[in-house]
Amino acid sequence: MFSAGVLSLLFLVVAELSLSVSGQGVTYGDVLHNILTGNITNYEDSFGVIEYYSEQPFSATANISIASIDNAEVLNGTIQLYEWATFGQKWGDAVFLNLFMKYNGQANNYLESDDLKRDLIKLADGNDTLFRIWAESSSDEDLSNLYQSLHKGE
Repeated sequence: MFSAGVLSLLFLVVAELSLSVSGQGVTYGDVLHNILTGNITNYEDSFGVIEYYSEQPFSATANISIASIDNAEVLNGTIQLYEWATFGQKWGDAVFLNLFMKYNGQANNYLESDDLKRDLIKLADGNDTLFRIWAESSSDEDLSNLYQSLHKGE
């Protein structure tokens, strides 16, 4: 279970991402799944320059340098989620969140996104072991299944 500090971080991230999650408790998994399926609100006039670097294993390194004219709040919240994913060694989650930031945090059903699939294949650069690691370390079943399908070359 999450500590009070982690819960406050998750609630802050949820507020920043304006996710609509039903139920009493909001978990990291709820937030991640809502991002994956595009169940977030993008903001108009949320300008900011985002500079972020975090070196991580398994191609999960984040190197973000973006001037967002419409979605800086979402990107700042996503950095917090990315840090939580890397802290928990959820490399599959971190890889996705890194790409989500590079997509400027736009609301989209990424589970059906051909662009995401192409970018993941390019990131793996022929290393099928990465798909296995990402699938095994993802906390979201649908994201794990996506990695597995790419691992099998479907």
